[in-house]
Amino acid sequence: MPANDGAYAVKASEPGESAIHLPWLAPGSEALATLARAVSADIWHSIKHDPGAVLYVLRHLPENADSFDPEIFAQPTILDAALQFLSTRAGDVDWNRAAPAHLLRSALRIATLSETLARHTGRTDPALAWSVGLLAPLGWFGLAAVDPECAAIQHVRLFEPTLEAETEEPAWNPTPLTRRLARHWHLPAVVRSTLSYINMPVGQMVAMGAPEALAAILQWSVSRANIEGHRLGMTAGSAAKDLAARLHFDEAKVLSLCERSPTFDPGSTTWLNPYDQHHLPDLLELAAAKRRLEKAPYGLPVEDEIDRLQELLAKQESSESNRLQQMKLRAMAEFAAGAGHEINNPLAVISGQGQYLLGRETDPARQAPLRAIIRQAERIHHILTDLMQFAKPPVPALQTFDLRKVLTNLVEQSRPQLAAKNLHLEHIDADRSALVTADPEMIRTAINCLLRNAVEASPTNGWIRLTLLVGENVQVVIEDSGSGPKPTHHGHLFDPFFSGRAAGRGRGLGLSTAWRFAQENGGDVWFEPLPESPARFILSLPQAQSLPHVILRNDDDHLERKSA
Repeated sequence: MPANDGAYAVKASEPGESAIHLPWLAPGSEALATLARAVSADIWHSIKHDPGAVLYVLRHLPENADSFDPEIFAQPTILDAALQFLSTRAGDVDWNRAAPAHLLRSALRIATLSETLARHTGRTDPALAWSVGLLAPLGWFGLAAVDPECAAIQHVRLFEPTLEAETEEPAWNPTPLTRRLARHWHLPAVVRSTLSYINMPVGQMVAMGAPEALAAILQWSVSRANIEGHRLGMTAGSAAKDLAARLHFDEAKVLSLCERSPTFDPGSTTWLNPYDQHHLPDLLELAAAKRRLEKAPYGLPVEDEIDRLQELLAKQESSESNRLQQMKLRAMAEFAAGAGHEINNPLAVISGQGQYLLGRETDPARQAPLRAIIRQAERIHHILTDLMQFAKPPVPALQTFDLRKVLTNLVEQSRPQLAAKNLHLEHIDADRSALVTADPEMIRTAINCLLRNAVEASPTNGWIRLTLLVGENVQVVIEDSGSGPKPTHHGHLFDPFFSGRAAGRGRGLGLSTAWRFAQENGGDVWFEPLPESPARFILSLPQAQSLPHVILRNDDDHLERKSA
């Protein structure tokens, strides 16, 4: 069922007021596809980070529900309604944009605090506490759905108090719109009353129908998030001491538990608009039919068709992610080319003048800053060179060679860096030749980047293990005794200039360069998360006999393989 491109456009005198005409806040395509899969206990944990999905599921709970019933996921009606909403485009928020992504991070922090406090006190359902925490900024989400530019402006005003004074207008308060949306979308009474009256004292919230524990938990979580810098223009109606007295909890312990809880970084994934996933309506329709016919003898063909559509949807999502990645690379290539010209030219003048002055200067006290200027100018030049190399690498000069020799040479070259930190390196070589057809220099650079990353990540007196595996592909496995990247960093490990270490340590281009060079040579690099140490990165290349003989570059800077 294709989506209608017509969107809701209703003029309103107040920011976001037209949001009350929206049929829903659209969940992401991944969350809707998850709802279409076989019902399991993992569904909630897979969709709980998507505000649209949580809001949608809450709307299917009974009016008097005071806990989260997972049985709701087994109902075919939850898929039928989604299918109906997808028929007309409305309510989609681009969570990839800066302002919505920041709002979502704040909402996720409130949700984490609420869920942890609920579990710690045992006073209310943790899933319900997570839901009201995530939807606390519901008014913001509604505004972002109907007027993203206005949402961005109002969001900036939260962090720029001077704007309020200059415009003589108070900062936007999302609570009235939250109240209207909670009523318009028929949320369960306990959720509706808790979200609608957060700016009142807890006693008054209880009088309005909110459960005392849930109201106090949400108010404390919002207050705590404000302290941590997650500003959403919401103010809790009760003082922290009153909330602590009502809930009887140790704040330090709850915060410690929060830090140990798994975190979700919106930036670690690309949000895909459900209206752009053309197989999604068919998948929802068949999944709903399957649930109705699950016990019938003719249900198996429906299951097969669902599996086929799941596969098609996964391919479409993967293709969309690849397309976005290629767009990012093309934009970076254009930036790098412009920066290389516009920055390197004045940089050469600065460096040249610095060297000229240094040659004429005899005072040692003045020579030191001049050397620093020259050194930093060279550093900027190298950063630009590395960026240009990543954004638009050279065409691979293909050769067939044995990767074992490259590894042996790199191990020998890395001895000084290993000795500086007293690191032990274990080199496990393959028991046979590891022939690949690739650009030897690019592959050497890629492996060297991974090895250097392992050296930097390993503690003093630690170890590094370098293993060469030859199977269907040739793989270089690099492990180290470091703690590994944080889970929230996994989605950014290969982003240019991203570094989980302290600022100033490296340029943040090592892993991204390794990935880019491997991709250019028909291979790949990935991080393999393990429950405990070691941290493990893998570079994989096809064996020589499986790689086409000719590789050409097309107009879009992609690799196009052809057999000789």
